[in-house]
Amino acid sequence: MKKKIFWPLFIGTSVIAASYTYESIQEKNDLRKIKSYGKRVTTRFGTMNLSISGEKGPVILLLSGYGSAAPILDFKPLADRLSTFSKVITIEYFGYGESDHSLRPRSVQNICEEIHALMEKLQCDHYYLMAHSISGVYGLYYQHTYPQEVLGIIGIDPSVPQQIDYIDASLEEKLMKPLRKIGLLRLIDKIKPALLTPPSENYDKESLFTIRAMTFSDKNETLQNEGQWIHDNFEHCRDLQYPSTLPILIFLSSENISRVKWWKKLHEEQIANCKNAKMIELKGSHYLHWTQSDEMAKQVYSFLEEQNEKEI
Repeated sequence: MKKKIFWPLFIGTSVIAASYTYESIQEKNDLRKIKSYGKRVTTRFGTMNLSISGEKGPVILLLSGYGSAAPILDFKPLADRLSTFSKVITIEYFGYGESDHSLRPRSVQNICEEIHALMEKLQCDHYYLMAHSISGVYGLYYQHTYPQEVLGIIGIDPSVPQQIDYIDASLEEKLMKPLRKIGLLRLIDKIKPALLTPPSENYDKESLFTIRAMTFSDKNETLQNEGQWIHDNFEHCRDLQYPSTLPILIFLSSENISRVKWWKKLHEEQIANCKNAKMIELKGSHYLHWTQSDEMAKQVYSFLEEQNEKEI
């Protein structure tokens, strides 16, 4: 009986140990090969990495979802399309991409204060927030804190504070951390690459390599700290509402709507009091910008044109 238990346990432990060793070596090799991208700007809180594309039109500030390895590269196809009619600023939060790591608690207050310090440094005081996933909550707090600067909200399958009543919002980080450490994320990516990283047809090889290398990296205490703050951040924003006159455009994932019965309902409730809000369902996963950049850019252009006509 002891032998029957011992050998499976021994083999399993050996496989995990070998996988961990391989992952540690592979991670170091991959991170050495990464080429710098973006533009680093120093604020009073540290140095953040950003990208600016486009020269004319309203400013759109792209804010990534939780754990997005290299937001500038991740958003590039979308930013390129938006830049034909707007000025697009894509930023990488502390702990993301090539921005500094930070010892500051990853509270929603601190994160939004850091974003604002960067916008001040860029001398940009009027812009639309285009927020993916968790940044839907950060954007809600940001608009509440700096209402005179935010012209409108554009959500990419954005999070809403009330979702913590249905799921553990920090579950992603709890699951991802051990998977990164023993190398299973790398294996999952090989089996089903579209689950963790963008489809290759919309991204160049160098960008995909960098996104994957950073996705598999386990050396990120800043990101882990943000994961620990998720529940408190969502709870802190629970009672915040957008102003009834604020222009809002929300893109929702068809996969999430069909898979999560309360997803569309929570978003409808969030914008119920808003007179200038529109919600569009797009076919695809939570990462709509991976596959729906063309359609989103088209809809954003129409949305901005409508706001311009109302101002005139």
